[in-house]
This record gives sequence, C-alpha cells and structure tokens, in this order.
Amino acid sequence: MLFDAEVESIVVPAVTGEMGVLTSHHPVIAQLALGAIKITLADQTEIIIFISSGYLEVNNNKATILADQAENIEEIAAEQAKAARLKAEELLKTAKDTDEIEKLYQELKMHLLREQLAGIAKFKKEQK
Repeated sequence: MLFDAEVESIVVPAVTGEMGVLTSHHPVIAQLALGAIKITLADQTEIIIFISSGYLEVNNNKATILADQAENIEEIAAEQAKAARLKAEELLKTAKDTDEIEKLYQELKMHLLREQLAGIAKFKKEQK
C-alpha cells in the first residue's frame, strides 16, 4: 500500500479526462490512464503520485486505487528516469514492427512523465 489517510480531495487521470473526488462523492468506478494523482490533505498539503494505469473505486466515502505501477514523485530517481527515457528513444529509432513501436512509444511516454514528475518534486523541495 502506497498511501492510506483521510484526504480533502483527489484528482485522478481517468481515461475520459481528469476527475476530481471530494467527500460524499457518489459511488463510481473509473479506468485510470498514465498520469499523476494529486491528493490534497486537510491541511492543504499536496501529495503527487505517478500512476501508469489502473482503476479507481469510490464508495462510502472511501476511494480505492488499484494501479499497475505507482510511486510518490518524491521517490522517483530523476537520473534513472532520464536514462530509461533515453533508452526507450534509442530503441524506438530502430523498431520496425508495429506492435513493438506501439509498446516502445507507451514506455517512452511513461518514462518521460516520470522524468517530468521528478523535476516537479525537485522544484517543490527547493521551494521549501
């Protein structure tokens, strides 16, 4: 489990677009896309979590997220994310098969987002 606490709100990257969830939200199940989950605590502290994909269930004032991959952006190693992005870019240049190209393109998008989120985490840390 990555995160378990009472929160003010969450914003998730649903496949249909960003979706916000507040207290007393009606029950819902949503498919999640590659993106960032923004969690706002009662004291207005924000936590951002990278997610590759998954599902959100909201029921009885509780939100549950099942994710294929998830990590707090403060824990993303920027250099590793950059290296993974560069490797995916190189592999994409030589890919020939359509399925391989699609897979590598999805990996590239994921590594690029992780690299960007690591930069956001670094910026936020410097502002404290």
